[in-house]
Amino acid sequence: MKLTGVIGVIVAAILALDGVNGQAECDSLQSSYVQKHNACKATQVSPLNATLYCAQTACQESLQLYNNLLSASCVLNASDLPALGLAASPYLSPLFCVAECVDAFTQMQTAQTQCQQSTGTVKTTAECQGCQNYFRTLPTLLSNCKYNSTLQVMKEIVNKDQLQCDTSAKASTDTRTGSSSVSPFVICGVGGGIIVLALIVILQNRRKRFLDVFQTMTLRHKGKKVPAAGSKKAPYQAYEIPNDVRYDPEMAKFWHPQNKLSQITLRSKGGFGMVFSATLDTGGSQGKIRVALKQLLPSRTHDVEQIEQFMNEIRLAAQLDHPNIVPFVGMTWSTLQDLSMITAYMANGDLFKLLRAEHKKPTAKRSLSWSVANACNKLSIAANVLDAIAYLHGCNPSVIHRDLKSKNVLLDDNFRAHVTDFGVSRESAMGVDAIMTARVGTSAWIAPEVLRGEKYTHQADMYSFGVLLSELDTLQDPYKDVTLQPELAGMKSGKLAARVAQGKITPAFSPDVPSYILSIAQRCLAYDFNQRPSAMQVAMEMNSFLIQDHQRISHSPPPASIHGSSDNAYAAL
Repeated sequence: MKLTGVIGVIVAAILALDGVNGQAECDSLQSSYVQKHNACKATQVSPLNATLYCAQTACQESLQLYNNLLSASCVLNASDLPALGLAASPYLSPLFCVAECVDAFTQMQTAQTQCQQSTGTVKTTAECQGCQNYFRTLPTLLSNCKYNSTLQVMKEIVNKDQLQCDTSAKASTDTRTGSSSVSPFVICGVGGGIIVLALIVILQNRRKRFLDVFQTMTLRHKGKKVPAAGSKKAPYQAYEIPNDVRYDPEMAKFWHPQNKLSQITLRSKGGFGMVFSATLDTGGSQGKIRVALKQLLPSRTHDVEQIEQFMNEIRLAAQLDHPNIVPFVGMTWSTLQDLSMITAYMANGDLFKLLRAEHKKPTAKRSLSWSVANACNKLSIAANVLDAIAYLHGCNPSVIHRDLKSKNVLLDDNFRAHVTDFGVSRESAMGVDAIMTARVGTSAWIAPEVLRGEKYTHQADMYSFGVLLSELDTLQDPYKDVTLQPELAGMKSGKLAARVAQGKITPAFSPDVPSYILSIAQRCLAYDFNQRPSAMQVAMEMNSFLIQDHQRISHSPPPASIHGSSDNAYAAL
């Protein structure tokens, strides 16, 4: 007990000494800081002029000492804190004079001034663009620069202006759709007048079509679903999107200004969205690159659930990095309605169109086969897809694609396959089953357990891969070749789905399919998902077959190649 008491006294003494030393260090730092802080104030330069303020040596040094004080957990008197003098942010961050932060703060001030230029109730397009630019600076200020405020407080500063932009945007939209006027100018000359008038009409129609996709004003709506076309229009109100990707500090680095995009061309349109091709000026070493833009249909941008799902897809795509997944480039937006995901452009379009084009050829002229003799071949495509799926399943948290089919496989200029469209994908912890949700996959590719509404795992993707193998083999949609499955002729999709759900039918394969492909497909299409192989297992098998086939043809002459078209449209969404 006596020894314990002695040890306790020693420990207490050590702690007391540490406390004394720590306080001495704080006192020393505080003295140095106050000296520099007073010298900074003596310059009479306000930090509201960030560039000039941070050019003062005393101000730079005082912020560095302030940072040291915070790191040492020292306490400063409120009167000694470096003041910014703004209601939303009364004190300076120690990172205020970092070059990136000076730029961000200056841009924020400029944008706020532009946003709040007028005091009236109607906002101009330029003012609303200023409001949007203001929001773009917030992720950098709050995250990278540790700006002493919160996102909510910063947003409230221009909230009134933002609402006025909503009203102005609505009025502008109504005017564009309801007005019949063409031009405020008087056109002189009969012949010249007709020509000029025709040109104005053409240009206005083109401008309207463009604005339908890339609008220039902020349109933000209440978080309620808007009635479908044909029903009465719902009130036009402002709303907040939970976890809005546009204001996510982690996503700020992926934003590209819309004025860096050119040669925008619509490639495809589906039930949920549109895909454009475009040229993006990266402003870096890459220069100008060709990209694809994915965007929700205008009718879908009134549905907050669709918007949230699209934002989740953008976030997920930004996290993925694999040679066989379509590379994520970034995002762009000026309004909620034109929010776009930017990905690498795939020159040879989607696998679906390649297979259907090949099917239209006479059998003797088809060159797409399971042999790797061609750069474009079924075996390499299948192996590429499996590598991507194995990567997704191996992520932490793992990812279930849930919509694997030929339309969601894109081919680059070398016919390397890339998996795309993660709109219905979901992240899940390993070993945790999921329940089917709305818009999961397309019925012919969906696993039986998913069709039955039961819990499912990554093995649902393996079933879809088995169906994809049948597409590669027959060059057609699953269950469509009635010569292979005559009993299905004329069967409606609902009845077909019911038979798949019951395990009474699986896609058929041609007599020419290689035995090893048929074996893999049959295992993937097992009714009991526990009997299906893992993506990693099949990927290893596929790559083994690739190596064997390369060895087999190493001394064979090259066959005729497949010539893909760079104008192939992308998969419909």
